[in-house]
Order: sequence, then C-alpha cells, then structure tokens
Amino acid sequence: MNSRFFSHIEVFVAIARTGSITEAADLLRLSKSNVSQKLVELEQDLDLKLFHRSTRKVGLTQAGQALLEGCSTAVDAVAHARSEIGTPGQQGPEITGVASLGGSNIYLTEYVLPHLKDFFDQFPNIRVRAIGADHPTDRETSGIDLRIRVGAIKDSGVKAYPLKPIERVICAAASAPFSTKSYDHPSQLAGQPVVLREQENTIWSFTQNAEMFQFQTPRPQVLANSYELCVQAALMGHGIAVLARDIVAADIAEGRMVQLLPNWHISPLPVSLTVPHSKLAKPHIKALTTFLVDRLK
Repeated sequence: MNSRFFSHIEVFVAIARTGSITEAADLLRLSKSNVSQKLVELEQDLDLKLFHRSTRKVGLTQAGQALLEGCSTAVDAVAHARSEIGTPGQQGPEITGVASLGGSNIYLTEYVLPHLKDFFDQFPNIRVRAIGADHPTDRETSGIDLRIRVGAIKDSGVKAYPLKPIERVICAAASAPFSTKSYDHPSQLAGQPVVLREQENTIWSFTQNAEMFQFQTPRPQVLANSYELCVQAALMGHGIAVLARDIVAADIAEGRMVQLLPNWHISPLPVSLTVPHSKLAKPHIKALTTFLVDRLK
C-alpha cells in the first residue's frame, strides 16, 4: 500500500467516524480544504461514491460502509504502532505542543489538576488546555486530544486506557429528615426523594456478601446536568444521592453529610482515558497520556 493511498484512507476513516469534514480536519490537524481534496482523490481513485453529503454532516454510502469495515482496523493498528515507536531522540524538555484534555469539571479539578505540576516539571514545554464539560458539544469535542470518560466506551476510533474506577457511596445531607432514618436494606429507600445526574443510570445496584439488589430510583426531586450541581443539591437536603466517595469524604467526616447503608456496596463507575488513534503518535499527546495513565490507574 503506497503512502499516498494510506493517507487518503486515514482521512476517509476520520470523516466516517466524526461524520464531518470539518471535525475530521480538526482531528487530523489538517486544513479543511486538504481533507476535502484527499476525499475527492480517493473517490476518483476507487471510482466510488463513499459519502452522502449534506450541508452539515456526511453519511456513508453502502460502498463507504464496506470500505470502512475493511480498512479501519488497519488504520488503527498503524496509529497504535506509531505511538509505540514514538519520536526517537526527543526527551521530556524537548517535547513541545498543546494537548487538549476534556472531562467533567469535577473530575479534572479533583483528580487531574493536582498532578499537573509534576507533569510540567518533566515536560516544561508542553501546555495543557483543560476543557471541562459534562455535556460537551460537537464544537467543544472536535479539537480535544484526550478525554476522561466515565462509563462504557463504544467508540472504535479511540484507544481507551482504563483508569481507577470511581468508588461511590449513597449519602444525604445530615440536616435532611430522611437522613436520620435507619436503613438496613436498599428497598427501604423507596418513597424518599433522590438527586440524579442526567447521565446517571436510574437503577442503583447494591451488593452485600452474596446478596444483590437493584433499586429503581423514583422520579428525582432534582435532576442535574453536572456533578457539581448534584453534590450541592444533595448537600442542601434536596434528596438522597449516589456520589463519588473521594468527593464527599470531607463532608461526611465533618458531619455535613451522612453515609446511608454503609454495609452495602454500590457498583463503582468505570473510568477511561481515551485518545483518537490518529493522535497517539504525537509526542506531546503520548507524553500526557503515559503520565495520566500512570497517575490515575
């Protein structure tokens, strides 16, 4: 396979995965005109129409879908190999670049920012652009190099590095009347107000020894679109919430919140650091990826 054809295939895969020529250009750090030209040349070389084009998005044709299924694994394998080889001879202080890191505000604040001083000591010429959002828009995500993601990863266009899962506890404000009740079993939570995030599963899964119990939360008293709002709503007594142990540990220790059902274990949330395959070979992206995986695993 010649390099010209493969570079065109990389562009094709990026467009197919993002659904946008503009977003593919951002992902590959190429100009939009360059990406468009490579796509035109590929379609001419193959004598196939690969995309249905509209004013905002592009969709795969049947031929395009077949090509994606046949070549995406190869593109990802080459990207992974490039990242493993790296850039010979470049040492920490010599690596330059800006790495965009996305994730929820509270995760970046509590888990990532405390480690960045050590990162900058090792890589003084790499800058980090932190983008915090629980509900990122297409515009916000198109230029992101690395993303902290909570939950299952279904995107085949990224390399996912597992991080330490988020341990959770069920808790409520100490001043709330429902926090003073004695709860021995999750079923006793029925009828109590709850606070939920929009992204959260409405079923809370509990275990105690060999027993498993799934609690279907009622319609929430407060439905929040960010973790910060969820924590504050719980602290103000608006309902019972399932929150990260690390985030509410001080509130529980200082008596502002009460942990309920302490003998029951609630399932932790999986966390991953994801990086698009096309960016894995960039030295500054690889440096930040390796550092974060080591610190947060």
